Amino acid sequence: MRDTRNRDKATLLFPAAEWRAFLTAAKHDRL
Repeated sequence: MRDTRNRDKATLLFPAAEWRAFLTAAKHDRL
């Protein structure tokens, strides 16, 4: 994940499984 307005800043990397878990939790309002 990256801030497109500040492309020179660091990029955040997440394992695919963790990203899927986050999206699933968000979809089911569990955050």
